[in-house]
Formats: sequence, C-alpha cells, structure tokens
Amino acid sequence: MSYYFLKLCIYLIMQVRVIKVGGLLLSKDNYWNDIIKYLKSIRMKYQIVLVCSAIGRNNDPYSTDGLNKSVDGYLTLVERNQLKAIGETYSVLKVSGDLRRNGFAVKSLMWNQIGLTINGSSFKFNPKPLKEHLKEEKLLVVPGFLGSDGEGNVTTFKREGSDYSAVIFAHYLGLDSCYLVKDVGGVYDYAHNVYHELTYENFYKIVDNFTSPIAIDAVRFCEKNNMKLFIINSTGFVSCKISKKLVF
Repeated sequence: MSYYFLKLCIYLIMQVRVIKVGGLLLSKDNYWNDIIKYLKSIRMKYQIVLVCSAIGRNNDPYSTDGLNKSVDGYLTLVERNQLKAIGETYSVLKVSGDLRRNGFAVKSLMWNQIGLTINGSSFKFNPKPLKEHLKEEKLLVVPGFLGSDGEGNVTTFKREGSDYSAVIFAHYLGLDSCYLVKDVGGVYDYAHNVYHELTYENFYKIVDNFTSPIAIDAVRFCEKNNMKLFIINSTGFVSCKISKKLVF
C-alpha cells in the first residue's frame, strides 16, 4: 500500500471540526495553553479548521478597537479595512507559530485564500480552497471576520464577525455543527441565570444583540441551516449547546 493511498484513506476517515477561538482567550497564556492541550486531544480524530479572532479586547494593540483607535481619522474605507485586518492577520501568524512549536503540522491561510467574498451583510463563499487544503492538511488556521470585497481588497463583517465566518465555513464544508471557544460559563439571561442547553427560540428570548455571547448573525445562520452551535471553554468543555430541539 503506497504512502499517498494510506494518507488519503486516513483523511477520508477523519472528521472535520470547525473551531473558532475568541480574541481574549488568545491573549491569555493560561487559556491559550489549555486550548493547545484540547487541540492535541482531538487531533487524531479530527481535521481542524481553526478560525481566529483578533487577539485581545478593547484597547489591546492588535484588537479591532485598539487598531481603530491607533490611527486618527482621514482613512478611506479601503484603508480602514486594511487597518482592521492587521488584527486577524497577526492572530493567524502567531497561532500558527505557537502550534508548530507544540508539534502540530499547520497550514495558515489569509483572507484572500479562503474563498469568502463579503458585500455588506451578504456574502458568497466558495468552499473549494478549504476543501482542497483539507485533502493535504490536518490543521488549517484561518482568519475570521475578513474576506474579499470582490475587487481585490480586504473587507470585513460587522462586529463579532469571526463567529459568522466560522459557521459559514462549517456549513459549506458539509458539517451540521460548529464550535465556538468563549470565556463564558454558558448563556445568561437578564437575571443572570445560566443556561447550558437552549433551543434557538429560547435563545432569542433571553438575549439581544448586546448581551449575546455569540454574533446574532451566526445564530440565525445556524438556525436557518439546522446546525448545532456548541459554546466550549478553553479546555473543550461544552458550556452551552444551541439547537432547534432540546435533546434529553
């Protein structure tokens, strides 16, 4: 049996898992080390598409807010998007380097290599680039939030767009679920009650655009396409599952 045939058989057997990692978790060494351990624990069973947010939050230098505040006005829209793209680009490169240092074989892709075209709130996605790379690679590291405007320029989804990117990738890769690594213990309502399993209908009743730990566009996309959303912590523990029906 040839090496290449054996390699093909292994990849055909393995499942694909799309995992999005939030920027705050990437900025904290203890969380990031836990995530690396989690990835090691599943890498023999899954090919992984790891979707990265910009590292940090608020005024951290590579966060979206930090980058926006670092340059005073007078930028064109194209330039503003180029500025915001620095955050996810840096995340992809740092994460790829860290994972290689920990023994992973990694292929990193940038915004113009993932097949995603963004036009305001709408998008077009061609899964062929990711699928082609998954024929050869076990771990892809890609940016969330970013895509092409169709004219060779980088552009972005709206805030928390990395969640949206991740569920789009998962759906068009033929998956019925997506995993979002968040620094939350579940989904909380206005009275601070915590929920670990929700239907989409109930999810909308207890959160809004400001209190949701997940981008609402991502949630609606999953509901429309009958996908399951798993919020997991840095160790891989599922803190909340969201789906159309509760499973007891």
